[in-house]
Amino acid sequence: MNNCNVIKFSNDLLRKYFNVGEYDIPLIDESNVFDNVNDKLNELFSISEDFHKYNSDWTFKYLEQSTTSLLDTVFTSCKIPSNEKDIQKCYQKQKHIINHFKNILYRYSNFIRFIRNAFKFLEIFLSVLLIVTISNISHSIEAIYHTLLMSASIAVTFALLKIFIERRFVIPLIEKLSSRKYTILLKRLYSILSTNIALFHLTEILEVDLKHSQRLVCNIYSGFNEIESRITNPHMNNLLG
Repeated sequence: MNNCNVIKFSNDLLRKYFNVGEYDIPLIDESNVFDNVNDKLNELFSISEDFHKYNSDWTFKYLEQSTTSLLDTVFTSCKIPSNEKDIQKCYQKQKHIINHFKNILYRYSNFIRFIRNAFKFLEIFLSVLLIVTISNISHSIEAIYHTLLMSASIAVTFALLKIFIERRFVIPLIEKLSSRKYTILLKRLYSILSTNIALFHLTEILEVDLKHSQRLVCNIYSGFNEIESRITNPHMNNLLG
């Protein structure tokens, strides 16, 4: 995905979940200025497509920083929410979704760091074990020449084995898991941003046009509940799917 458009996605959500046609509600004007949001999302998706070129620690840290920036941009660009209790509940749930998302992102970032540090610790442990083993061998064998030769052979074998395991199994596994999780989180962020914009739009309509207001409030509430159930589902891939 390299052509993000949060307004278009928000309008798609309005059609799918909020029955805007039934209430003759206008869709969001796509000329609304969210180009900076789209540009940032496109940048994040381009990282996803070439994930192997980046350090996974950096990618998740950058996604964390970008999430805060994007949410701030969307919230400051939209008006104050309605006083309707059900609408307020939607905003409270949306805050819960955002906090839940941030926690998942934070935990996974820490998990990636933990895995990398665990392998570093294992490497140090094996190195110490190798030194102890060589030391024991040197004490049990009188011939220094053979001891040095054996020590060198063990050290070289260990180094080659470490490189093979790291490059053949460890790094590809971490990259594969990280890339998959990064893409899922990024799609979820895209959905959260678009849902926010759609919700703000409906709130604006509700404030200026009270026709069918109670029915519209119920419709917004039920539609948002459906979005919430899908967006918090760990297996959710696409709200429009």
